[in-house]
Amino acid sequence: MTPLAACVLSPVLGTDVWSLGDPAAISDAFTAAADRTRERSRDLVGVYGKLGDMVRGSDLEIAVSPVLGRIVIAARPLDDRYHPAVVIEFCAILAGQCFEDLLQRPVPTRLFRGAVAYGPGDLSGGRLIGPAFEDADACAMRTHGAFLWLAPSALAVYSSGSIASTILGDCDIPLTGGDHLPSKAVRLRLDASAAACFKDKAAMPCGVDGAVAQAHSLRHLAWLGTRR
Repeated sequence: MTPLAACVLSPVLGTDVWSLGDPAAISDAFTAAADRTRERSRDLVGVYGKLGDMVRGSDLEIAVSPVLGRIVIAARPLDDRYHPAVVIEFCAILAGQCFEDLLQRPVPTRLFRGAVAYGPGDLSGGRLIGPAFEDADACAMRTHGAFLWLAPSALAVYSSGSIASTILGDCDIPLTGGDHLPSKAVRLRLDASAAACFKDKAAMPCGVDGAVAQAHSLRHLAWLGTRR
């Protein structure tokens, strides 16, 4: 296994994603979102100036896969020229774009949450296994609202890179059980249409615990703002 950045996106509240609409339509939406994210990974370099100066697409191995009601994204450098912080940010950007893609699809009818972790992992042969993936999944499942953020394993490495990022911002992450964890969250680039989709999906009834997650999610939307 080699060091890599991994992100897992899963429905808010750990809802059984297949209960949120027609399973075939949900499967198609997941596959389409994963395919679109994979395509964007090829086009992304150069769009963001700092990354465009530092990373070429041929220097990274990218994996995006819908797995068991989740979407898993990973980025691994193919040589040691780049600080791991750059790879973490690249993974976070891809995850943010995938989040926005899922947000504007009619199914699933819930918001998603996600965490980016950093650690050992294996992408060979189409496998997405290792501690980085397990860490990302565990942190995503603890997130109490529609946040996409850096798990402690990624935050520690990212902070050592001294990157002046416009992609990630300081944010308190609400966790299930009532705790909050200071970290960095992805600044999603939501336009008015995407923000409206965010509000609509946040308003879906989910019970008492869901009301808390809804409140956290809407506060996060205010933190994100709306791109004109």
